[in-house]
Amino acid sequence: MSSLPQDPSNTRGIQHEGSNGGANDGMMGIHSISQHLKRLDGLARRLHSTLGLDLNNRWLSRKSWSSSCRACDESYASHLRKAGYATHIAALPTFDSTDVNTSCAADTDAVRRQLLSFLEVDGSDNVVFAHSYGGIPGGGAAVGLSKSIRSQNSQKGGVLGLMYMSAFIIPEGADLSESLGGRKPPYILQDQPSQGLCTVTGVREIFYSDLDMQTAEEIGASLRPHADLVFSSPAPVPAWRGLEFEKKLLFLRCTQDKAIPLPLQDSLIERSGVHWHVKDVETSHSAFVSRPDEIITLLRDFFQT
Repeated sequence: MSSLPQDPSNTRGIQHEGSNGGANDGMMGIHSISQHLKRLDGLARRLHSTLGLDLNNRWLSRKSWSSSCRACDESYASHLRKAGYATHIAALPTFDSTDVNTSCAADTDAVRRQLLSFLEVDGSDNVVFAHSYGGIPGGGAAVGLSKSIRSQNSQKGGVLGLMYMSAFIIPEGADLSESLGGRKPPYILQDQPSQGLCTVTGVREIFYSDLDMQTAEEIGASLRPHADLVFSSPAPVPAWRGLEFEKKLLFLRCTQDKAIPLPLQDSLIERSGVHWHVKDVETSHSAFVSRPDEIITLLRDFFQT
């Protein structure tokens, strides 16, 4: 990868809310991560404004990533800061929505607006990091925004690549339910707490089986409902289909994941029809909470080579 601009003032990050948990864990988080990286093999390199779309399960509230869930903040956000990444947390329209007609398209548009704000205001370079449901709006948001395409158009900044962690890789026009065999998983409670919304049960077992009880309970207390329409609304055109992202796709398999089991992760990768560089992380669904340093290292190593 060619060396990046060296103005450290342009570093920052974003994260989808759902990064951590039950009801909003897998589909909500937008993580945009960035930093002026230290020297690697004597060569100064930097990820200018590395955007990570971290969509965990879609039910985790924004608060839990700020003050109300110290465990989440300490286990991931503060790790990012220590590594030199500033982090900003944003919500998706389908999260805790009063409009049950809010769909995946609205999430994709919201993510794209956030991503464009970095590209156009800072001229920053980004890596899209998508977790769980985040793979759908995250992949769609990055279409046409690759570093190579923007450079050809004399535009600054761009998306360097896509990093999916136990995330849904869904082709254009398909929906989430199809990838799950035409039905929702049994841990999802439909029309709860009201019609058109959904939440989850068995949060610790499904999403955080490798976390201690206290941390899992803190996260679970922050969960909020999610618009049910994300399961049946069509997926957007995905950026990972583009030739400009060839050899720039990283998939982290969470080997102990009970929300998106390993066989399903493998099936998603295979059915995408494109090559992903695959790495295993020995964790449950939310590795950014239980193994934050490992995730940061994998991100940095792949996109610095």
